Amino acid sequence: MPSAEKTHVLALTNLEAVEEVLVIPEAHFELLLQPVLNCVRDLWPSIVSWLDFFHPMHHNGTQRMRRTPLETVTRLVSSLFTLKGSLPDLFADTPRIYRLLFDLLVRFDVYCDMPHMNSTLHACVGRLGYAVLGYALWTPNKDLDGCVKMQIEKRTDDLDALHALLDVVRHRRRFLYRQIARQAHILMRLSVRGSAIRDDIILQNQLSILSSLSERLLPIPHYPREVVLRLVQITQELLTVTGGPSIALTAITALHAMWRSSGDRRSLVWSLRAGVLPAILTLRGVQPIRHAANSLGTISLEAMSVDVLRALDSSGRALDIAGGLLGLDDKPLDKKIQAEVNQNLRDRIALIRSLYKKTCAYGQCTSTVEQARATLRRRSCQTSMPRKPSYRDSRRYHPSRRALPHALRSRAPAKHRADVLAEISRLPVAIPDVPLCFHVGLEFSVIPPVIAEVRVMGASDTPEAMTISSRAYAPTTYLPKQGHSPADEKGLRTVSKLMYLWKSRNLVLKRKEFPPHYA
Repeated sequence: MPSAEKTHVLALTNLEAVEEVLVIPEAHFELLLQPVLNCVRDLWPSIVSWLDFFHPMHHNGTQRMRRTPLETVTRLVSSLFTLKGSLPDLFADTPRIYRLLFDLLVRFDVYCDMPHMNSTLHACVGRLGYAVLGYALWTPNKDLDGCVKMQIEKRTDDLDALHALLDVVRHRRRFLYRQIARQAHILMRLSVRGSAIRDDIILQNQLSILSSLSERLLPIPHYPREVVLRLVQITQELLTVTGGPSIALTAITALHAMWRSSGDRRSLVWSLRAGVLPAILTLRGVQPIRHAANSLGTISLEAMSVDVLRALDSSGRALDIAGGLLGLDDKPLDKKIQAEVNQNLRDRIALIRSLYKKTCAYGQCTSTVEQARATLRRRSCQTSMPRKPSYRDSRRYHPSRRALPHALRSRAPAKHRADVLAEISRLPVAIPDVPLCFHVGLEFSVIPPVIAEVRVMGASDTPEAMTISSRAYAPTTYLPKQGHSPADEKGLRTVSKLMYLWKSRNLVLKRKEFPPHYA
């Protein structure tokens, strides 16, 4: 065996020995705490260095990944954070240890096949969630460390941990929420066996991390729709199994935190349209806990907005919402007040329905009002029409304040002169004698330092004949050192806006027709 491989095996054996000491039950660990702390303090640089060496972030996608000790690294990193309160100086001086932990948390599904992982790796995920939720995200506090069901207001954020978490996801907070929600969905599928759920604490930790991030640590103004829908789906599926309602309450708490911290009401509307209200009412009947009542209270307050009220109406349970609300004394509302709240919702829904007469914009359309409500689709011009014949027949009678955009996409290879206006002239004119506004965009897969002169030409015998010439450059950082001047960049601002995207070498043309008074 080569000497380097012997060193790796010996180091891995020593790391496993350290991990076995750190997982001694707490009842017996107190007697060994001080010797263990002294040992970890002396070996800290070596432990962190070898953990970094064996970490799967350096081996993913290579043949070395098959020999990566994922279980040992995960268990030891998680166990080290249980000593954060006893060794705060080491964690403060070694921010790298946070990155090792959070990279495992965010990308564990990348390093292993989570839907088919064994029970050992499943337990490793639980250790990660416990370490993150109980220790890593907060400054050391011996009275609260390790308590997963903690009161967040009593904890202090660990800024080093939050910076490391953002570095792991490259400051993409929406990506962070997507990853944790997707892993929670996978864990839910793994935990449910038949009509019961096992290892519920692992899934609960994952959902609690989402709740903590959205409520206090890393809220964002607009949560991804995928995350909201996954949480609603998790809640609905958990209510159908034994032992699931308690975990479903954690998912509802995460959703409630997103509703309150979001900059708009879209997350709440998505939740209601996905069917979260029946789930909350069911949960309220099974476990009368204040969190469910708080969620219903938020929904009832936001129902002052039309979009939320329409989403409530689509769920079919809007008239039952007051039954789960609590008053200021944490007691259910009086029956009379419940009836008033429900009646107010009924009246507002009826008012919306009476005012909402969405019909086809084409006056000669044969669709009835009832059919139009179910079949209307909004066109790109923001005009409602139910079917293609109406759209085609009504072009001449289209409302004058609506712009009709037309798109023409043609492929033009590099160093090729495209006769754009000739293509424009072939398009039918919907409204005669209306000034036309052209928008020409060029998309390139690769932007060279200097792009040759671009000419858009048309036949000279057409009224639209014109020539648009511009010399376009890439951003300044990509310009050659010689042969250009800052004035050259003005070529980007021409009558026709040239947009350079990194997708495909396409020539995109859009035409918009405006009424005369817009000219």
